[in-house]
Amino acid sequence: SAVTKIHLVNSYRAHHEITRLYSSLFYNGSLKSVADRNITDSLINWPRLEGAPLPAVFRHIEGVEGQDPDSPSWYNQKEIDAVKQEINHLLGWSGILPGEIGIIAPYRKQVQKIRAWIHKERETRPELGQISVGTTESFQGKEMKV
Repeated sequence: SAVTKIHLVNSYRAHHEITRLYSSLFYNGSLKSVADRNITDSLINWPRLEGAPLPAVFRHIEGVEGQDPDSPSWYNQKEIDAVKQEINHLLGWSGILPGEIGIIAPYRKQVQKIRAWIHKERETRPELGQISVGTTESFQGKEMKV
């Protein structure tokens, strides 16, 4: 039986520099960014991106994966702490609202621990309850500014 291939032509969500990267890596340069630049460039002046070649922050975290006795799922506390720091950086800048932030974590236990931190912090910072936290599959098809 024949296999039908569908070739992506336009990227409607990603920043043009990110689209250019994966276009060159996977599409022989044929993928084009048609995303709204007013949206994709909205964080370009965020101080943490100053001088960055891509509108992304990458952090190397030296941590240890752990498990709680109640679950086979994994988490990394140092990664969770780094997420907390990034949230505080983002919310300390006037260009971001909590409801525009999405946190994608690889493991359910990591999601639970980040949500537990947000729940606890909501006592003094109720706006944190607007942040979306989930696993990769729970974000499928969703769009977030950050």
